[in-house]
Amino acid sequence: MAARVPGVGPPGLSRRALREIELLERTRNYLAPGSVARALEHWRRHVADPYRRLWVDGGGGCGVPECCADPLAERELLEAVLVALSRSAARELRAIVEELDARY
Repeated sequence: MAARVPGVGPPGLSRRALREIELLERTRNYLAPGSVARALEHWRRHVADPYRRLWVDGGGGCGVPECCADPLAERELLEAVLVALSRSAARELRAIVEELDARY
């Protein structure tokens, strides 16, 4: 029963998990609406980039987070969200994140 609610969270999660993510994004000061989906997309793009091994921490990009976000910081944000979610919602998101981590 995976669903996609536009602007709420990453695809492939249940409505319940998406609602939990939306609540976290509204109530945690380190998140904003869409933060989790953006972090996951940045991590996904970094993992898929054949030049990712050339990444130097803090050294590169245009400085605009939406364009050239620090992929390791985005991965840390995902970990913070995984800890804050309920066990079942975290399990759903962790499955997506761990698949990317395995490719990294």
